[in-house]
Amino acid sequence: MQRPAWTITFGFICLLIVPGAILTHMSVTNVIQPLSDLPDNVVKGFDEIFKFSYLEADAGSVKTQAEGTLTKCTYLATACGSGAPVENPTQSISTGTEKASIAALFNNSLATVERIANDKYLGTPELQATGNDLKTLTNEVNNIKDPMKCIEAVPVFCGIYAASDGIVNGTSQVQSALAEFKNSELVLEFQARKNSLNFLHALPYFMAIALLSFAFFIWKNGVCCCCREGTLCGSLATIPFILFWLISFIIYVVCLGIGFGIKYFADRIPVSVLRGDPSLDQVVVHFETNYPEFWNIVFKDLAEGLDQLYHASFFFTFAALLIVFYSLFVCCCRPWQPSEKSEGSSYV
Repeated sequence: MQRPAWTITFGFICLLIVPGAILTHMSVTNVIQPLSDLPDNVVKGFDEIFKFSYLEADAGSVKTQAEGTLTKCTYLATACGSGAPVENPTQSISTGTEKASIAALFNNSLATVERIANDKYLGTPELQATGNDLKTLTNEVNNIKDPMKCIEAVPVFCGIYAASDGIVNGTSQVQSALAEFKNSELVLEFQARKNSLNFLHALPYFMAIALLSFAFFIWKNGVCCCCREGTLCGSLATIPFILFWLISFIIYVVCLGIGFGIKYFADRIPVSVLRGDPSLDQVVVHFETNYPEFWNIVFKDLAEGLDQLYHASFFFTFAALLIVFYSLFVCCCRPWQPSEKSEGSSYV
């Protein structure tokens, strides 16, 4: 074999497949697993982190607390809003226990749900009624004193009763809104791409087959059959080389382009499922800053996996370009052509 520098360069290019394959396998695995878990994590995020699974029960408990307090003033909760007079307006009642119980329910879930329902992106119109009821509930709870006269307590606890009743009755609308988040187009689109990502595991081996074909071409003098020193077998080996190289290169470029778009043009990608159609970068910053626990459970691993896939695609695209330039130089310079040459031929 002539020109050892060419051989060493080819060996170096072949070695690039190893880290490229490792990066590809790691990144694809780190994308597929979070994608598989995404629907369950979204449900867990809204139900457990944002406390929506406790909303109906805790609002019902607040309603019961309000109803019980009103009975201390011999006032029926069903009479709230009817203008019925308070029978013992000067009677003083203790409200400390009820206020503490309601405060505990807010700490358990209601305060978190109120924040989400009134969030600038998550507070969709379907959640506005619940958000407004929770605001009213918060304001009325802040008006509770201990003790209170019935003339003061009845309006306050009637307001609490009405707001909590509205929350309980609006649970179906809340669940409908949550279903839009959990089954959003974004989530479904990611799920649809999950199976196709498995194909990416094969791409490094497509490039390896391409290099093996090119190595056979080199073994057969590395000269195309259109030249006098070229062989038919060697030239035929360039067909699988071009085919497998092209398949691998195109898919890696597509992945690189998608990753580049998400990474550097996220401000132009709308997230229509959220209130106000914010851009992707606004949503990412908002969740990372304001709801880190939700972000860590639902999106963090997926975002990191996609970033790894972007870097793996960048690396392999660069390696593929080196391969094609090297192959073009080999075809033009013919460093492995036979030293014994026909008359009229010359070294390149």
